[in-house]
Amino acid sequence: MRAVFLAPALLAAGVTACGSGASPDPPGSSHVAARAPVAVPPDTDNVPLRAALRAQHWHLQRASDAHGTALRSLFVDGVPPVQLDFGDQRIQVRQTCNALGANYSVAEAHVQIGRVVSSKRMCADARRMAQERAASDLLSGRFAVIMDNAAAAPRLTLTRSDGTVLIFGGTPTADTRYGGPGQTLLIEVAAETVPCVSDPARRCLQVREHAPDAPATVQAATSWQPYEGAIEGFVHEDGIRTLLRVTRYPAGSEPGAKPVYVLDQMIEAGS
Repeated sequence: MRAVFLAPALLAAGVTACGSGASPDPPGSSHVAARAPVAVPPDTDNVPLRAALRAQHWHLQRASDAHGTALRSLFVDGVPPVQLDFGDQRIQVRQTCNALGANYSVAEAHVQIGRVVSSKRMCADARRMAQERAASDLLSGRFAVIMDNAAAAPRLTLTRSDGTVLIFGGTPTADTRYGGPGQTLLIEVAAETVPCVSDPARRCLQVREHAPDAPATVQAATSWQPYEGAIEGFVHEDGIRTLLRVTRYPAGSEPGAKPVYVLDQMIEAGS
């Protein structure tokens, strides 16, 4: 499934520019330079921009200050790059030592990101701590947005009012890939696997669904069911019971297609 970036009228340009310095072609003008930036008019509904931001996981590729100097503190060798996930009203910063988040808003052609807050757990690695401090500082503020969807992988450029430039590459979210939004569930995964029904030589997970408000005694009485599929983003460790928040997407139209489960968060883990 191909993600939609901004309004259809802007797609023809290949590069959708949301900076305040560009202006749209005047009415009646038929000249559009190949892949030239096109500005979002001030009165354009911001819903397309918000939807485009939400459609991808954004992975930091490059960062520089107003003088073009690389901001190396945002990157740690051997660690996945900082990732931004835009929700309805909040942005989550992932791949940092602590969980980071902030409120954000979209106004005309800009994104305003509020103060970044942290879960404040100390990081064992000083480089990760420095990365987190840099991310908290550099991701707050008002940013002009340029979104380039001409390449196979979309690219997002955020330019802060002080000249800081952050460039991200996008990968589609599960909602984008599976035509979401899906259904959010709590799934408990048993500590031990069992032989699969279709092929006893294979091992399968045992799962049971949790009702959020059900008493613990009711949950304990719910029987385990073998599950022959995989939970995207989750790796089971033998002997460890887990409680997961997942998103379930309906089965596709292909013959034999089954629902897809994608991990959102691990709530509990224990023996």
